[in-house]
Amino acid sequence: MDTSLLNKCLFESGQAMTTSAIGDNLIKKPFLKTLSRLTRNFTVKRKLPARELLESSKVISAFIQQSLWRENRSVWIAQREGRTKDGHDETHKGVLKMIAMSAPEGMSEMDYMARLNIVPVSMSYEYDPTDALKMPELLAKLRSEPYVKGENEDFISLLSGIIGMKKRIHIALGPVLNEEIARIGEQEKGANRQFNALAALIDKTIISNYRLWPTKYIAYDLLHGTEQFREKYSDAERTFFIERFTKNVDQQDPLAKESYLKMYAQPVINQLEFQTAD
Repeated sequence: MDTSLLNKCLFESGQAMTTSAIGDNLIKKPFLKTLSRLTRNFTVKRKLPARELLESSKVISAFIQQSLWRENRSVWIAQREGRTKDGHDETHKGVLKMIAMSAPEGMSEMDYMARLNIVPVSMSYEYDPTDALKMPELLAKLRSEPYVKGENEDFISLLSGIIGMKKRIHIALGPVLNEEIARIGEQEKGANRQFNALAALIDKTIISNYRLWPTKYIAYDLLHGTEQFREKYSDAERTFFIERFTKNVDQQDPLAKESYLKMYAQPVINQLEFQTAD
């Protein structure tokens, strides 16, 4: 849905729609694979052996460069492999390193990244239609238990994400980061430090532009047992959220309750941390 809504905005503003990365786990069914091709998606293969992963990364990196520099078409790619279950999406520097693989000979990785016109995009949904579906895997991870996905689990999650209730949605495009990336290349020494700094820059931009809906504040207050953000939501909004929370989560399981609330509250926590750091 993220890339579909972004493309809708681009189309309505007279811009060329983006080509978009999609995990191969989401297009196992033939009709989804066909649909992804019709909408200019390119496939990111997951769970490959190390050697095959490297070769696949090189191909994707070259494709991204061709799309940007030869076809003049933007590329949308998630900042990590899939969304986290706990609402805390951090940029994975491995994704950035993969993109930088196509840096021309003689050009540094940061100089190359500074020429790509990177624009962080913040997608904020008031409600996550897949929140309850995420709980089994999230809880298994927190309890250090093995988790095996069902045969159609990814498809059900995908379908629920498309047709499920979200209420309000906000899309924010950050600034082009070329100048900031160039400064990282000048000030930071060593590839790891540079990619860490770039990941942190992207995270800060995404989190700062993220729209905090009432659900985020309600979850934060419930999680911490406070009314710190009481003015951010109405009684009706709080009641609706609690009814959904009670329905979707075993109220006798403290870890499940905490995990569900944190899933919604995490964006508030992230913004507060950045404000404190500043």
